[in-house]
Amino acid sequence: MQPTKATRYALYSVILCLTIPEIVFSFVVLFGQGYEYSDRYLTISGGVASAISLLKLVWACLLLAFNDKPRFKIFFTRAPYHFYSLLVVAILGIVVPSPFYTRIHGACDTGFPIGWNDNYCLDFSLAIAFPFVISVLSVVTAVLIYLGFSKLSVPLHGNIVKLDESRSIPLKENPSRVSV
Repeated sequence: MQPTKATRYALYSVILCLTIPEIVFSFVVLFGQGYEYSDRYLTISGGVASAISLLKLVWACLLLAFNDKPRFKIFFTRAPYHFYSLLVVAILGIVVPSPFYTRIHGACDTGFPIGWNDNYCLDFSLAIAFPFVISVLSVVTAVLIYLGFSKLSVPLHGNIVKLDESRSIPLKENPSRVSV
């Protein structure tokens, strides 16, 4: 397997694995009605975050499924789809959990002894942390794709497998053998 393909597979797999706990903690914030700091604002924000987390799961599955399909001509095999969707997910990972930033202080700084409220603080923290880590990984993957295409002096269009095929090492001809 080419290094660029292996790197993409690894990063896409890590992103896919991180979307599962992101979904879990988004749903915890959505359905955390028993906590003192849950309100309608958090319910709406948690619902939006949960829906986008589910879409990220489908998106990560599509990236993995169409990462190595050189004969396919559909949209999901195109390099711009991979590149721009990674950037969109990176932006969403920062913007969507931003309502949680405003509530984390109240959930974590209550003065109560260790107990049920610490769980909600942990839930908030992880509902913010997982999208942030996915955003960082998405930016890193997008930069690697962009740098790969720019080093090849190839425009960023066409199949993502172009990046792998053009990085293959050509066989050198043996100069000692002369063909007549």
